[in-house]
Amino acid sequence: MNDTLNRREADHPRETYQTPANVVSDDDLSSKQKIDILQYWKTDVDGRLRAQGEGMGGSDPISAEKEAGLADEMRLLNQAIAGLEE
Repeated sequence: MNDTLNRREADHPRETYQTPANVVSDDDLSSKQKIDILQYWKTDVDGRLRAQGEGMGGSDPISAEKEAGLADEMRLLNQAIAGLEE
């Protein structure tokens, strides 16, 4: 299998996959590709959380609901990565 990712998958995993579980279940990707995509996605979510926490998320502060959603997304990413690394 080719370990080169489609640029869209690699650069925009949130647009390509609805959930981390969708990445894990993609049979067209190697385990390494899946981990790479999930790590990139995790970095993106972490950056969003940090930006919001530092007040750089725009004119409106992050809502508790949106923050909880990002935290839940981070939890799912961590679980998916851990499952692939086992």
